[in-house]
Amino acid sequence: MQSEQSLEGHAVMQAIDFLSDDEEIIFLCGDTRLISYESVLTNKSFHLTHNQMM
Repeated sequence: MQSEQSLEGHAVMQAIDFLSDDEEIIFLCGDTRLISYESVLTNKSFHLTHNQMM
């Protein structure tokens, strides 16, 4: 467990230097327990079709 609780945005900021500009990354909240694989694929498809950030 973390000694100091941080939000998901903090985790993204820590990882940003390890990501390249041509990667497709999907960030989910840590308490998103019941999201299905199909929902993630649908959102990814929407993103790619509309060429925008969600």
